[in-house]
Amino acid sequence: MNIGIVGLGLIGGSLAYDFRGLGHRVLGVSRQLQTCRDAVKLGAVDAATSELASLRSADVVFICTPLSAIERSQPN
Repeated sequence: MNIGIVGLGLIGGSLAYDFRGLGHRVLGVSRQLQTCRDAVKLGAVDAATSELASLRSADVVFICTPLSAIERSQPN
């Protein structure tokens, strides 16, 4: 299964390690390019970038960003 993870910090990175350990392909997205490079180098993800479009091939996507980074929707 192709798994996408948005946010490669403590929670996202931990999920990525676990999913890879189970044999899944993990694609990561982070705002910081250095975080992407570190995640690949450490083996947390198979590939990482700052582009959300890279998750098009993901079967499921986990959003692991701080709540303050998620845009609040306005009620109708």
